[in-house]
Amino acid sequence: MTTRIGLIGLGAMGLPMGKQLLGAGFDLVVVPHLHEGPAQELAALGAEIRQQPADLRADRDVVITSVPDVPQVQEVLFGEGGLLAGSGDATRLFIDVSTTNPTAAREHHKRLGDVGIEAVDAPVSGGPMRAADGTLTIMAAGTPRAFEMAKPVLSALGKNVVYVGAAGAGQAVKLVNQLMISIIMVANAEALTLGVKAGVPLETMLDVIGTSSGSNYLMQSWLPKTLFSGDLSSGFALDLLMKDLSAALKWAAEMGMPTFAGSLSQQLYRIRQSEGDGRLDYSVVAKIYESVADVKLRLGEG
Repeated sequence: MTTRIGLIGLGAMGLPMGKQLLGAGFDLVVVPHLHEGPAQELAALGAEIRQQPADLRADRDVVITSVPDVPQVQEVLFGEGGLLAGSGDATRLFIDVSTTNPTAAREHHKRLGDVGIEAVDAPVSGGPMRAADGTLTIMAAGTPRAFEMAKPVLSALGKNVVYVGAAGAGQAVKLVNQLMISIIMVANAEALTLGVKAGVPLETMLDVIGTSSGSNYLMQSWLPKTLFSGDLSSGFALDLLMKDLSAALKWAAEMGMPTFAGSLSQQLYRIRQSEGDGRLDYSVVAKIYESVADVKLRLGEG
């Protein structure tokens, strides 16, 4: 059932996912969402290109979306030329690896279920680097049956594929994760800048804190490849982080939950966004602290 796949959205995450699916032996058809270049790259590896989601309904068992937000998912599914506008009934499973929100995910599950298509909201964590080597963490939600249908596909994309519950739960867990990394990144920038300002080498702090209670994944695994190396061109774009953080804060507000640290973090990220840093890795928020302290958080520098 899961051999013929249609993939829509070939951006920073969708392109490496497409490569993983081809490498795992799946029969892949791709639909460009914005740009043709990645589609051509996947075609050179064996994928077929089609022009609109409706073209997938006739012969794709599984359709996957990796697009920016709720409006794009809805366009893919329900818009003119969308999946449900296509003829045929081959498609039995829809997997959305985009980050949206729980309310929208539940609505998509229901509308697809009404026409006999199972759905799984399966947002991912790990960024393009882990998408490229198939080691993403995937938070999958839907009916147990839908999850079992999706598992062979998701296992080609991620190392940690976790069933988190009913429709919308995947998006809930992802937004919790995004809220946490937003806050933790600011904490790393603030505290480590303080240490470097005091004259302690960054390497020393990483060695000590890495085995202490302040240790965290971003400091140990993410920042050495981005901020600490001085290369902010890869990683996870600030604009995308802000989209996810805004969704998390809005969702929290709907549930009457306070988000003191998250709201402060959003304001700090917005400063860097207003300075034109939106396409850089979100660790660029450290520039605020570096500027005040007149130091740089770089390995090998004081």
